[in-house]
Amino acid sequence: MGQKRYNDRMSVEIEKTRNIAIYLAGKIPNLYFTKFLKLLYYMDFIAVQEIGSPITNDTYFALPYGPVPSFVKDNINLLDESNRESEASLLKTSDDGVATEDKGVFDGYITLKKDGGTILEGSKDFDVTILSGYEKKLMDDIVKTFKDVPTKEIVERTHREPPYLQTAPNNVIDYGMAFQLNIKEILPDRDFIFDKEISLSRFNAG
Repeated sequence: MGQKRYNDRMSVEIEKTRNIAIYLAGKIPNLYFTKFLKLLYYMDFIAVQEIGSPITNDTYFALPYGPVPSFVKDNINLLDESNRESEASLLKTSDDGVATEDKGVFDGYITLKKDGGTILEGSKDFDVTILSGYEKKLMDDIVKTFKDVPTKEIVERTHREPPYLQTAPNNVIDYGMAFQLNIKEILPDRDFIFDKEISLSRFNAG
């Protein structure tokens, strides 16, 4: 039951995701696109295990470079002018069925820089009112652990973990797989106290 709820792309937490992108881009020098996607994955799947629900509510697929949040990936790709025409089917649509601006939900919040890869840079200030104390602390713990870790190393790590290993290529990664992650291995200094059984109950109730 939880999987159906959390794979609804229409319920992606856009404001939270924008602010996470701005914050991480400001805290991590040369935040490459692929690394950003993996950090979102850790935030969402660790949150599921700790509190029973993800933060961005995006849908993750098991792609060749690891878990990828599809809504975020599609919309950041729209920031690249060369991608907009080919991504036309992903454009936002108004209630009357008319396509709106084709810049994606990150336009004005994130810019892209090409430097041996695609680097994210924030275009607005981080809004401290958007994220909860829990979400901010988890984000800080992820920054502390992965700030200087190369993208390649994070990709290889996600490939060795159950959510990716146990999902068929190009398929949706069930958020329920989050309960198989070893948070202490991912974030050795994390000191958040939680009950996995309570989190699982909350997840299933969702």
